[in-house]
Amino acid sequence: TNTNSASIAVNATISDGTTLTGPTGWNGILTLPTTTSVTIPQTTTTTNGVTTTTTYSQVAAIELGVSGSTIQLSSPARLEFTGNGENVAFFVGTNGVTTFITTQCTSDSASGMPTGADECIFASGNDLIIWTDHFTKFGASKRSTSSSSTGGSSSGSSSGGGDGHGATGVGPGGASRGLGGFGGILGTSLTINEINYDRCVENMATILVSSD
Repeated sequence: TNTNSASIAVNATISDGTTLTGPTGWNGILTLPTTTSVTIPQTTTTTNGVTTTTTYSQVAAIELGVSGSTIQLSSPARLEFTGNGENVAFFVGTNGVTTFITTQCTSDSASGMPTGADECIFASGNDLIIWTDHFTKFGASKRSTSSSSTGGSSSGSSSGGGDGHGATGVGPGGASRGLGGFGGILGTSLTINEINYDRCVENMATILVSSD
């Protein structure tokens, strides 16, 4: 079954002989995948004076089974989000809580779901595959992070080629190196505290450094 809109294309496949178990009073009618609105709020964490903000965009979500409830499956079903291979996957429970799917399938098959898992993900080219033993709201989203310290932010970019001055800063001997150095000598060496990568939006590496 295909569900398409301007931003989402999903294929849902249920194996023959699968038994569906729904809530009390369920009439046995299974709602096919329909697009639904899901908002994932940004999160902010602070560790050792470094604040990291995570945001989510291009959220594509569908709901199938029974609206507002969960359908259990005797055999895992396959959900294919076309063109979302680099995005993160999630599902929304009946309590409204968004849970990101991080368990990796060992193969693109029902048997590839690890023991004890209720869902798993598998990347297939440009497509994102979810194997699940329950139906509710499922989706894919683009995730990006940014970091800043209490004394300001420190950022830089990595790239190939150029004039060979890709590395700047202070080495163990304390001398400034490269055209973009400090222009003097520090009494102590610099320490790298944290490195963050944003390959989704800015294509940038942020490096937090300090001296004692």
